[in-house]
Amino acid sequence: MFFGLQFLDHDEVEDAFVELIAICPNEEIGHIFSDYVLNNYIEPGCPFNTNLWAMKPSENPGTTNSAESFHRTYNSQFYSSHLAIYIVIKILIETQAETVLQIATIEQGKKKETPIKQKDKILDIHSKYMWYLGNKNSNNLLKYLEYVGLRYPAITDI
Repeated sequence: MFFGLQFLDHDEVEDAFVELIAICPNEEIGHIFSDYVLNNYIEPGCPFNTNLWAMKPSENPGTTNSAESFHRTYNSQFYSSHLAIYIVIKILIETQAETVLQIATIEQGKKKETPIKQKDKILDIHSKYMWYLGNKNSNNLLKYLEYVGLRYPAITDI
């Protein structure tokens, strides 16, 4: 359910977080985690406030997190922590060439089509959010968070 918080409007996140904490099964570990999240992501004035990461679902998302995708691909090129310098330079040159090609494609007005599976997922999350807005209450909030949280779990293969 926790990972569903990113699919709420930033004004709703704090209340939703309180609802999640209320049903937290393990108080000791749950409180350590919740204090960390509260201090770093939820409270006003925190380093990564909700304006940065929470947004109600849209049928036309502005990004699919290109920066994260770039960094994951880039980091996967380095299979060892101490590579020879010529290998590092080769990877940097290849990365630059790919980036130049992508920029040129964008400048020409060509847009990569969103895969149908991803479009369906976006529309599904949007329709669930609209259902939640029409039936706003604590119980439906938790149902919504559970639904979207299960579809966007944490990445564990980094």
